[in-house]
Amino acid sequence: MHLMRSLSLSLCALSVAAIARAQSTLRVHDVDSLSWMPAAVPGLELAVVDGNPQGPGPYTVAMRYKAGITTPLHTHPADMSLVVIRGQFFVGAGSGDKPLGAGSVVLIPKGVKHAEGAITDAVVLLSGQGPMTIEMVGGPPGH
Repeated sequence: MHLMRSLSLSLCALSVAAIARAQSTLRVHDVDSLSWMPAAVPGLELAVVDGNPQGPGPYTVAMRYKAGITTPLHTHPADMSLVVIRGQFFVGAGSGDKPLGAGSVVLIPKGVKHAEGAITDAVVLLSGQGPMTIEMVGGPPGH
């Protein structure tokens, strides 16, 4: 519960800044220049790229993982897509998960139990329809 509350507060603070910047024009972002904030999982940082993950509508969040950091098994109530921008990453629900490199795209249907993590330092983009919600299946955050 603490993880969800901390993640929600982090995303809420980032969302306010993103909403203030939102316009009906072309927006280009350099992932290294985003406003990164620490997440509830040590070694994981978050930045809102576009939209408001806490409100209705589309959003994109960047997540920057240190090598070896994982998130515990969880689900989302809406479909999401994840794009690996940098590093080696995995998304799955058990052993045998294939490493994903830069350019890999993962579609995560609503309700599917999964965990994710960085094999090397990694940056991923997560997009979906808000509000972004994480429902933990069990276990503490991994590192």
